[in-house]
Amino acid sequence: MWLQWAPVQFGGHLTYFIVQGTSMLPRFRTNDLVIVRTSPHYHIGQLAAYHNLQLHAILFHQIVGTIGQRYIFKGLNNPVADAYQPVASQIVGRLWWSVPQAGKWLAFFRQPWHAAMLVTGLALLLWGGTISHRRRVEGNQRTPGKALIHFHHTLATGRSLVTVGTTDPYPSKSPKRYHWTSTGAQILVAVFLVAAVWAWMSPIRRTITRTMAYHIQSQFLYQAHVPSGPVYPTGTVEPGSSVFLKLTHAVNIVYQGQWTSPWAHASTVRGQGELLATMTSNSGWSSSWILASPTSWTGTHFSLKGTLNTDALNARIAQVNHQTGLPYNTYTLTITPHVTLYGQIIGQPFQRALTPPLTFSYSPYVMQLTSPIPDTSVLLQLHSHSTGQVGDPVSIPNQLGIGSVTVPVIPLRWITSTGLGMAVLLTLLGWKMQRRWEKTHNEADHIAAQFGDLVIPVVDTNPPSLRGAIPVPTIESLVKLADQYDRPIFDYATNNTHRYILKSGQDTYYYQVQVPLASPSEAAMKSVTEK
Repeated sequence: MWLQWAPVQFGGHLTYFIVQGTSMLPRFRTNDLVIVRTSPHYHIGQLAAYHNLQLHAILFHQIVGTIGQRYIFKGLNNPVADAYQPVASQIVGRLWWSVPQAGKWLAFFRQPWHAAMLVTGLALLLWGGTISHRRRVEGNQRTPGKALIHFHHTLATGRSLVTVGTTDPYPSKSPKRYHWTSTGAQILVAVFLVAAVWAWMSPIRRTITRTMAYHIQSQFLYQAHVPSGPVYPTGTVEPGSSVFLKLTHAVNIVYQGQWTSPWAHASTVRGQGELLATMTSNSGWSSSWILASPTSWTGTHFSLKGTLNTDALNARIAQVNHQTGLPYNTYTLTITPHVTLYGQIIGQPFQRALTPPLTFSYSPYVMQLTSPIPDTSVLLQLHSHSTGQVGDPVSIPNQLGIGSVTVPVIPLRWITSTGLGMAVLLTLLGWKMQRRWEKTHNEADHIAAQFGDLVIPVVDTNPPSLRGAIPVPTIESLVKLADQYDRPIFDYATNNTHRYILKSGQDTYYYQVQVPLASPSEAAMKSVTEK
């Protein structure tokens, strides 16, 4: 049974799954229990589970083909095959057995508290009856003082010398210490069993999503070379300044930027982009053209450069004014980059598009930077900053615990398994000691150990006569009568005979035990054992 049904975690060949999702409809539905078994060979058409390293998960699909040493999987309800193609070592196993909707029950008992309730219930079935009986008997026992007073009141006028013991006359014969040792060990077994089931049913590793951020800083530059003079003392038009078109015939426009990330050492970045210029008028006319041709690059830095020919642009504006008959149009020039950055950060893909506009008011005499957002500085659009992030599923050691105290699953498995084994050994030791005690003591010792607080030992030189007394078949029957009549039980021991007598009014009940006489050597050995 163990070799046939044991999970892989316990050295077996089976792996248990609970179906989630709709990829295997109509044959398998959510919460179906699927059991797969390892196999040396896998064939097309088989249903199998495999490790998908792209999704960091185990998928249960059908083998539909092979490419070299790799297998092609596809869900029965999926239109296309899986993107990941595993090798044989990544296949967990092929379908061996399935149980519809059984996963609901397994998922319920995989919760630690639900498993604890199940194990506790089983434990109560094992020893609950014994504890209940013990508590019922102990709850009905009377105090030795009350029994002593009643006994003296009843027998003080007798003719015989009576000695009544008010303490336990069998301190070395009581198996209570074995009983409580065994009970405590069984509780430890239950606790360690719950913890062990929890630890062994929990995965060794769990997947978390690590966030990997990146930043993109970009800026616009525009320059023009002009004669030095009162308007431009340096002979250059700087970014943010107005461009007087009578002094220049071309304006160079540059859009450049840089991609940065703490994970740049394990990243690959590529990009492509172009610069687009658009001229619009207040009358509704517009025209667009490519200012910087499409360019591709590899790396974290990028730059797009274009030259705006103001003479050609003024000629076009004059032609539009002439054809429309509106010589006083106002124009807006917008430079828009279309940049796409893409690549991978530690194997996880990312993509980001950049389209920050640069806006000018334009006339045949001056090109002036303007802000598309009212009441904001025109210089803000020269610089832009954007951020992004990707999620990287990372497998880390799983930890279990209560509150702030957590332990990794693998050490917890060894701790709980070792504790369970020691608790089982302690239980067996208590059981063995109790059995040993039972074998080395007679029935009178058992009665004294079980009902020692209810039975009062009496040494009487002249025991009462049992004529007319009613015998009972067992000591338990006599104890029930004592509970019913609220009377003590007196133990008259003479030679090898114990008479347990209960008096209630005119009735007398008794139970008699014959104890075999022990040889001197056996008696000495028994005395040494008790000590």
